[in-house]
Amino acid sequence: MMTALRIHESADRIPTGACDNVECARISFKTEFRCCSGCESVNYCSVDCQRLDWRRGHRNTCRAIRLHSLQNPGPLTCRDRSFLRTLMDCAYTANLMAILLTELLLLHQNGPDNQWMTIMRFVEGKFSVECIVMQDFTTRRQIEFLGPVVEDQLSRATASGGRNHLHAFIFSDAPDRPVGCLSPLRAHDGALHAGLVDLARQVPPGVNSMEDLEKVPGMLEKVQALKEGASIWLTVVLTVEIVEGK
Repeated sequence: MMTALRIHESADRIPTGACDNVECARISFKTEFRCCSGCESVNYCSVDCQRLDWRRGHRNTCRAIRLHSLQNPGPLTCRDRSFLRTLMDCAYTANLMAILLTELLLLHQNGPDNQWMTIMRFVEGKFSVECIVMQDFTTRRQIEFLGPVVEDQLSRATASGGRNHLHAFIFSDAPDRPVGCLSPLRAHDGALHAGLVDLARQVPPGVNSMEDLEKVPGMLEKVQALKEGASIWLTVVLTVEIVEGK
């Protein structure tokens, strides 16, 4: 947490953004993007990209996302939200190997065609990570408090060709008032996702736990090589609000 605080307070920190038109997927400084004035949850690098994304389907979700945001206001300030995003970025970077192994195990168990999400929890100072298959209703309920933006961002991730992967960051999992946000992590290409899918095919049958996966000869080395060689998904600063459940 202290690392996140130092980065957050640094004058050299430049937030990163990405274009939400999946056919573009440009990644650059956040100041080069403008958010949708309707829902304020997606960003574009140009008017043309905004128009294309509107036709692709954002017209069907924009109003619902905005209504959910208005109906679920939280007490967090802009500074609070900015720090939590920095904390999320630091947690992702520091735990990347564990995150990739968790995602690899899910791909092995469920295949690459299922919609899935990685959930990172930072609750009471402890970090944990899990992957859920979105078709599983029970696990899906963990993040339903985040509202219709989940479906919107999930459809973008599915259409991105591996350049976009949806993460949720949970700051409080209290049943009566969970707190969390979405972070669609972006990459300049789909190499990391393709690499994980390829490694999942190499995992032998009968591997059903992280302990089993780590015992597969050479698997840790292959994941490490993928981590170092692929275009890693980048955390980007979202306009999406930190959401509190009720």
